[in-house]
Amino acid sequence: MVITLILVINLNISAKSSTYYLIPGGESIGLQINTGVYITGKFDVTTDTGRKSPWENSNIEKEDIIYTIDGKTVNSIKEIQNILSEYENGETIELGLIRNGKKIFTNIMVIANIDGKKSMGLYVKDNIVGVGTLTYIDPNNNSFGALGHSVSNNYSPNTNGLITGSSIEGIRKALPGIPGEKKAVLNNNIFGNINKNNNFGVFGNITDKSLINNEKMAVGKINEVKLGKAMIMTVTSKNEKECYEIEIIEVKKQLTSDIKGIKFKVVDEKLLEKTGGIIQGMSGSPIIQDNKIIGAVSHVIVDNPEYGYGVYIEWMLKNQ
Repeated sequence: MVITLILVINLNISAKSSTYYLIPGGESIGLQINTGVYITGKFDVTTDTGRKSPWENSNIEKEDIIYTIDGKTVNSIKEIQNILSEYENGETIELGLIRNGKKIFTNIMVIANIDGKKSMGLYVKDNIVGVGTLTYIDPNNNSFGALGHSVSNNYSPNTNGLITGSSIEGIRKALPGIPGEKKAVLNNNIFGNINKNNNFGVFGNITDKSLINNEKMAVGKINEVKLGKAMIMTVTSKNEKECYEIEIIEVKKQLTSDIKGIKFKVVDEKLLEKTGGIIQGMSGSPIIQDNKIIGAVSHVIVDNPEYGYGVYIEWMLKNQ
């Protein structure tokens, strides 16, 4: 009889996992974004013969972005005014619009108002100025991410702008059903250039190299995020960055990029006394757990501002 011996050797090979490092933010920043021309509302135009609605038969919605007029590209209100001045009263023009990332076309009339100025009866803006919080700086390529959500429900393909320094000069405390906010003064200290605005924040390149010298922190992956203690980094007075304790109460194990992956409750008594919870201007504040940056504050639950949501840092990095 032949006995065959089979030798089984267990090799315990531990693959070294790569760790990515970012510089956590927390600084209060000013946002100055050139959005392209977006529609904020409609109005009737007062003419010599009464009030008229040039948009009455048009397919136009609030926050649509106007990117062409009769095929001519427009990026500012001034460009639109110059083009409209070339048309006769009552002429029909074609608007190229961007709505939820899709291009659509619709017709609208050009009407001369009582002063002779040409109008489409649309309220429009071509920039956004606001306040938020820097989430991270990536020292590997000098890029940054901030805000944790879009500055608008629509996105222009030509988004550009600046992030600047800002100082928090006061707080309007949040109450149930009434959002609070940071009262900030923007300054001329340019931190970086914005080149992207999407559902996960605003992104761009850092130009203030002094910020790149700050201490780095490991990135926490989605499967590492857990229930329990964590903290947010933000500014509530002047330019002083502080850490405040929160408790993560819900974690969604998302497999694809999405927002509101982390639900948390503010438990820091100092922050609750000062702000009432999460307030406007805190969006983008980095969320830290186990000495890793895991996400950013993205939304507040208005009816109970002690509670908020965060977006995973992995999704911000993937979509920057």
